[in-house]
Amino acid sequence: MERFGLERGVRGSEARHVDQHEYYRDCQRKKKDLEQDVSQLTIEKNVLSIENKSLEAAKKKTERETKALEGKKTLIEGYNTKMLQENATLTDANELLLSENESLSGSNSSLVAKNKELTEEKERVSGELAAIESDRRKLTAEKKACEEETETAKRETEVAKREAAEAKAERDKQKKEAVSNIANIFTGSKTKRLESEIADRDRTIENLKLQMSSQRETSSREIGNLRDSMRLQQEQHESYKRGFDSQMSRIDEYFSSVKLLMPAILDCESVRMSKGTIKALLDCKPRVFNYGQKLYDPTKQEYADVGGSEVQIKPDPKDGNQFRLHINSKNIFQWFKDMWQSLRQTISRGIRR
Repeated sequence: MERFGLERGVRGSEARHVDQHEYYRDCQRKKKDLEQDVSQLTIEKNVLSIENKSLEAAKKKTERETKALEGKKTLIEGYNTKMLQENATLTDANELLLSENESLSGSNSSLVAKNKELTEEKERVSGELAAIESDRRKLTAEKKACEEETETAKRETEVAKREAAEAKAERDKQKKEAVSNIANIFTGSKTKRLESEIADRDRTIENLKLQMSSQRETSSREIGNLRDSMRLQQEQHESYKRGFDSQMSRIDEYFSSVKLLMPAILDCESVRMSKGTIKALLDCKPRVFNYGQKLYDPTKQEYADVGGSEVQIKPDPKDGNQFRLHINSKNIFQWFKDMWQSLRQTISRGIRR
């Protein structure tokens, strides 16, 4: 049976002869299993085909996205290069601005000092104006007193003239009586006494006239001197005022920030902040108070603890044309108000408990 590809069995083998029917049954069973495997493989093939198509589509989509990303990458690299160049330019500009800022800080400090000098000069001029106004009121009072004295002197002169006229009338009457009464010639003592009294009264009147004239001339000279003094002081005040206005105009023109910062500086001074702290805050950067530091509330006339709070000079939300002092992003005086209100509420809750 070699020509059929058969070989003799191995001696001692456990192999057994398979019946033809059993063999066919095994073949049919294996055929069914193979058909099931083929069906399953067909399904898996279809699934793999679908997945392959999906993968191909995904691959194409990925390739498109990769190309788009490469284009974006090229664009971003261009932007990045441009941004690096702009960053270098901005760095140079920043260094220039920092240098200018340092220069402006020095100028600002100088302007603050100059502004302080101008403020002191203004206060001095205001004091001089007050003194001038006091002198003016004093001169007015003295002028009024002189006018009253002049009016009194006029009245006294009129009274003296009237008395002189009455005395003259009386003297004429007495002369007539002396002429008409010859007996009185021998009793001349009475006539002489009357004539002496009249002469004394005339001299008194003349003296009063001279005193009044002298006093009038003295008053006129004093009033003239006072007017000249007032005119000189007024001219000096006008000169000071023109100089002050000129200085303020230059500050407004060349350093407008000083005018904007003045309300904030006044806020700092009103809460009794130290000059060093005020100068440090003029750069408008936020800072934090040390613990235990206090500020004065002029409304309550008490000191409040501001330790750990952020302080900054920044534009006023209600008026962007000026800067004000802020604590924790609130106007200093609003912060004081809220702080006292919160303290009252805390104390009230503690009492209710």
